Amino acid sequence: GTTSRIAAHTALGIQYFLDGDLQRAGESWEYAQSLSGPGARFMDPVLCHCLANAALADGNAKRAREIAEEALMSCLEIGARLGAIEAAVALSTALRAIMGVGGAQRIEEVLAMAERLIAETGARNLMPFVLVERAELAELRGETSQRESHLRRALEAFTQMGATGRAMRLGKEI
Repeated sequence: GTTSRIAAHTALGIQYFLDGDLQRAGESWEYAQSLSGPGARFMDPVLCHCLANAALADGNAKRAREIAEEALMSCLEIGARLGAIEAAVALSTALRAIMGVGGAQRIEEVLAMAERLIAETGARNLMPFVLVERAELAELRGETSQRESHLRRALEAFTQMGATGRAMRLGKEI
């Protein structure tokens, strides 16, 4: 049925994305999104987050911002707080790419919202992604020690959750 096709094309898109095939990932997610209609919108927050990240990976920060802004508002409207956290992280990345330090205030607001939602939901596994964004914001502001502090906290969290690939990449960056 529709639900299975949406889930399958979402998973297929994730695999394409992990394999570096951004075009096929986007096509798969857009197709899954096209199947979502009344009664089948459960995957919309995930699909929007995926599409925003694909746009970011493709260097299209403007499109990523549009998708992430829409996803964030939609998630907040329907109470999809986990999706809102992921959309906030994608939005932060897009805002940094577009506005640089000029977007610091908006980025700070978005990350504070994500942290509040993490506290409300207990979704601590999403905190290291927020910490990495906070580190990037600190770098934009020239706050080297603050950047390192955020990265070390993110490294510890990734390590504790068993995200070894992320932890290794972050360890090299520190």
